[in-house]
Amino acid sequence: MLNFGFRKRKKQKEKIEDYYKILGTRANAGPEKIREKYMEKVRAFPPETHPEEFQAVRRAYETLRDPVKRKQYDLQRKYGDKIEKIMERVWMYLYFKDFKKAEELLNEVKNMDPDNLSIHLMLANVALFQNDMEGFYRRMDTVMDMAKEDEKDAVIAIKIKMLMEVERFEEALDVLERDKVGIKDMWQYKQMRASILGELGRYNDLWNLLQEMIPSLESQQAKDIDIFIAWINTAIELTKWGEISKIQNRIRKLWNTVEDEDDRQMIREDLTWEMEGYVEAARFREAQIFVDLLCYMDPKNHELRERKKEIERTAKLDMELERMARDQEIFPVVYVEAMKLFFRTYASKEMLDSFMDSLPHDIMKDFAHMDEEIAGSILRVKKKYPMVYKTFQKEWEEIFKIRTEGLNREARRRLR
Repeated sequence: MLNFGFRKRKKQKEKIEDYYKILGTRANAGPEKIREKYMEKVRAFPPETHPEEFQAVRRAYETLRDPVKRKQYDLQRKYGDKIEKIMERVWMYLYFKDFKKAEELLNEVKNMDPDNLSIHLMLANVALFQNDMEGFYRRMDTVMDMAKEDEKDAVIAIKIKMLMEVERFEEALDVLERDKVGIKDMWQYKQMRASILGELGRYNDLWNLLQEMIPSLESQQAKDIDIFIAWINTAIELTKWGEISKIQNRIRKLWNTVEDEDDRQMIREDLTWEMEGYVEAARFREAQIFVDLLCYMDPKNHELRERKKEIERTAKLDMELERMARDQEIFPVVYVEAMKLFFRTYASKEMLDSFMDSLPHDIMKDFAHMDEEIAGSILRVKKKYPMVYKTFQKEWEEIFKIRTEGLNREARRRLR
């Protein structure tokens, strides 16, 4: 899938993986064999019961099914049997960030096989990990000079990918524009540019670029689901909610033209991945967009329908909380309490901690003992935000009881 940088899940560093081994096939396997092995692994490791194994299989297939990505991957791992074992030690040093030892070992390997592009690419990567930008570009220039004519596109893409992996996105964009003249495949150029623009949060530019990438109804294929998903995600970031239904309709039309069951399975998996990413980030309104599409594609799936109900309900709760945030009559302490209850129930501890860290604690401390105002706001929540109140009714009742215990008769009368 295209990586357009939308911040849903916490980003993790890419693992060093043997994609052919993960799929249980050889490096000379053709596209049909790659697909066959992928489907075997998906059946063996479904996402519901084996999420980590499934994601490894997914990463492998997403790379090996794409001829361009596969070429880049192969170019980085062409070691040959005689140095494969040594490279395993290099990977270990890199994993533990012992870059000096990794570089020493790589230089030994380079002396054994001086014309091996993969070794020079690894040395460039090690330079980049150490912020040695001069060394990185010098080594990448060496790789470019050594590469065959039909490998140069892949070398440029690898250089940009390396820069993106260390979050040098502006630099990656500069390199892409500078090396554009050497890229023969303009579709590959647009894919890379889209990925970088997404990472930089330049969503207006990304939106315009995607309009050029959207296929016609006559030419669309299953693999174009990546573009449609990026289109939706960009619309979300730009709050173009009015565009969402149009994009959903395009995806439905795509679905209706795809007959191959393996392709249909891939489309469902891609949409499920996006949906779960938004759920994980507690962005339920966005998750609802994708679960709607999944229910269209699999209308008899009872478990999916129940999931849709759950997401829809939580999306409504989330929207009430957004309205609460703009309500000047809701006391700040009560809004914060509502958000804490929401995050504890529907999000991660990390998200809760991030929310709490963002608060002006000195000011909140001054508000903390204003019992009458807090109790009054809870009554307003009950009246104006019924879902927020009912979802956490037990907690609100307990807080209200505590806050009203010390109030005098006049204060209690004002709360009625």
